[in-house]
Amino acid sequence: MNPKDPGNIVRFFKEYAGTSLDPDLAKRFAAINRFPVPIDRRRFPEDTKYSPQFIREGVYSLSRVGFNAKGDEALMYATFSSLMEDGHGSLVWLKKTGGAWTVAKATAVWMFGAAVHPFNPIGKVP
Repeated sequence: MNPKDPGNIVRFFKEYAGTSLDPDLAKRFAAINRFPVPIDRRRFPEDTKYSPQFIREGVYSLSRVGFNAKGDEALMYATFSSLMEDGHGSLVWLKKTGGAWTVAKATAVWMFGAAVHPFNPIGKVP
């Protein structure tokens, strides 16, 4: 899947998450993540720990968040790597209801040794 193509993101959610994602939200997400930008550390708590590289043990990586025009839906990409025997990356669709953000749908884009990943579309392996 080419994540730079909003149509691919919409199709991915339809096929693997069984839901319809707003094409405009996918377009905004792809546009805001087209190029990397430095993190503004002033926007995070002082005790937030950062890694100079994203492929490192115990590091979570988050994309920038794309918002719909109304500001009540968002899409982001999140990864985790243990550098041991597992790692995963997921697209996470969020909705704002009553002032609170909740996960509307999330689905794994890739997994390595992460059969029990919470967003595994196939289900958990005992």
